[in-house]
Amino acid sequence: MDKYHARPVVENILGKHLIFVKVDIVENPGGAELYKKYTPQPGGVPVWVVLSADAKVLADSFEDGKKNVGFPYYPNELTHYERVMQTALPALTANELALLMKQLQESGPVKK
Repeated sequence: MDKYHARPVVENILGKHLIFVKVDIVENPGGAELYKKYTPQPGGVPVWVVLSADAKVLADSFEDGKKNVGFPYYPNELTHYERVMQTALPALTANELALLMKQLQESGPVKK
């Protein structure tokens, strides 16, 4: 997700709505505790969570609260990401969301 978030188009769009905080469960003190707090079940990494200013979970990488999509790649994972971005960030325009989805697909692993 770092590569995706570092893309200028993504930074420009999401930077208007979010503050990014990268937490490494090994390197950051308290990282493992945050992982446990914000993941409904162990599901690997990366995990992403969108929080409100008062730390309420607005969206996360767990499709249907069960399976961590990590970096969205497969069609159902891309659908999950798009849906949660619409929900968590209702001010996103349709054009901005389309640009985010294009950037996400371009920055992901090469499909074979």
